[in-house]
Amino acid sequence: WIPGGFFSRSIRKWSSTSTLDNRATIAMWFTCNFIGVACLRTMHFQFLVWYFHSIPFLAWYALQPEHAANGYTWALRCLAVVGLTLGVEIPYLVTGFGQVRGPDGRSWHTAGVPKASGSLLLQVVHCL
Repeated sequence: WIPGGFFSRSIRKWSSTSTLDNRATIAMWFTCNFIGVACLRTMHFQFLVWYFHSIPFLAWYALQPEHAANGYTWALRCLAVVGLTLGVEIPYLVTGFGQVRGPDGRSWHTAGVPKASGSLLLQVVHCL
């Protein structure tokens, strides 16, 4: 798909007339991570760590309370940011004691197993 291959000199000559500001760049990175976490089959720690930090930023970036017309609108947008953030974080805190099964077929009992109610809440928030 690249004439001359990946190491072609024509790649380094690409340019664009538009630039992204710092917030838009971070929003793009966090959105990619959000899509990855929302569609993944197994949770990996490194994705969850970034996901934890990306949710408040993405909610704030999408709702942009700083551009509100008055104080009432600003407060509602801030409450929406808090609601979205809590709606995503609470399902990870709703855990219990249960049995898990490893890829090799062994099973054991452990704490921290996600409950069905937390999973359902997380799916509902992702649909919003």
